[in-house]
Amino acid sequence: MERPLVLIWMALMITACGGVTTGQKGSSADGGATAVSPDGLSPLCPTEAPLTGAACSPDGLMCEYGPLNFNIACDNVMQCQSGTWSSFPSGLVCTPDGPNAASCLTFAELDKEPTCDENAPAASQLCTYPEGVCECDWGGSPNGFIWSCDTPEPGCPLPRPRVGSACTGDVDCDYVNCGYDQACMNGLWVGNADGCD
Repeated sequence: MERPLVLIWMALMITACGGVTTGQKGSSADGGATAVSPDGLSPLCPTEAPLTGAACSPDGLMCEYGPLNFNIACDNVMQCQSGTWSSFPSGLVCTPDGPNAASCLTFAELDKEPTCDENAPAASQLCTYPEGVCECDWGGSPNGFIWSCDTPEPGCPLPRPRVGSACTGDVDCDYVNCGYDQACMNGLWVGNADGCD
């Protein structure tokens, strides 16, 4: 969708829904929404994470708060469903980003050394790179344990964009293989935890 249509859609949604829910930070005196938040969220998103069960609009709106991790299961994502806010259930186990262990190879070295030690300490079995996240995983016989990496398709942004931030075009990006993807819909990033496309 082209940017002018996105702006028109957002303006219609703000007008139809009265802006951000009354009483939440980020609403103006006349009920309209403020500019994009410091985290880059849509003006439709409250500037602070709303409480579960609080009133919201429009349905389907998703907003992500707090530090941004590659694995969305580690983040606070709220979704507007049937007029109230609820936590977005990712169904994934949180493996937060952090400094790589000394035993992590460089991303370029992974192709040269595809096998890994299943008995290594847990901290060294998950390695984070600008290109994605890799972990030591069972690759089946005869491969044994190998480095398995979650790397999005060409054209997908890295780091992973914040859910609820602005986007353009028709993009669908797998960030956790067969576990989580994000799509650009109506000018905003939305999350999907239904598995592989």
